[in-house]
Amino acid sequence: MRRNKRQILQWAIVIAIFAPRGLGIREGTLVYLLSYIMPGSVVVVISVLTRSCMTLIEIGLTGVIYLLGQFQKGFARRNEGVRTGKDS
Repeated sequence: MRRNKRQILQWAIVIAIFAPRGLGIREGTLVYLLSYIMPGSVVVVISVLTRSCMTLIEIGLTGVIYLLGQFQKGFARRNEGVRTGKDS
């Protein structure tokens, strides 16, 4: 039985690396492993919460990167005006 679990986890890792956004592999593995130490309903809630948190973090980081890009564009325009002698 121990060998079977190891093989399942190894295949899950390989699939998760090549699947877009994991396609639920991370959550499935989390549910599978935690189901041995917690009730099923609690495990499912934990799985949904971790996916929600990861999605919110990704959206937040995308927003930060977008804002930094906008800031750099504005800074570049301001510097361009200084070089040419124009006021912005």
